[in-house]
Amino acid sequence: PISFIDPLGLELIPVTLPGLGSTYLDDAFYPLVQQFITNAAARGVNLQFNSAYRTPDQQAALHNDPNAITPANQSLHSCGFAVDVNYSVLPTRQQTIIRTAAAAAGLNWGGNFTPPDLPHFYVESTVPRATAIQNATLRYLLLSGQH
Repeated sequence: PISFIDPLGLELIPVTLPGLGSTYLDDAFYPLVQQFITNAAARGVNLQFNSAYRTPDQQAALHNDPNAITPANQSLHSCGFAVDVNYSVLPTRQQTIIRTAAAAAGLNWGGNFTPPDLPHFYVESTVPRATAIQNATLRYLLLSGQH
């Protein structure tokens, strides 16, 4: 192949995010996150991430966490298509900037939850979510040396 970009969103890659450090995101999602960071910074907000990729086991553990807002069974976090930022602690003006920066980068906000998951920014997978999670999990195991 000429490039290592996967337009179908089936390739988890290692990345570094401000505030979070080393993690993994889907290679089709990561450029959107980079644009999100750039957009927010251009408007004076330096994003700090607190969550990105979660294995299905890590996601399942959230069901027992009373502080978890929306512990979905098949989370977009588990396929590398979602990030959470330190949103709720910020002033309203900065929250507005963050939502605007995300939308300009092509990211959705809040999830399809009631109430919305305020720190949650994402895109839907281009393949069925279960398939995306399975592919991401296999890639994570390979990248982390657990396979």
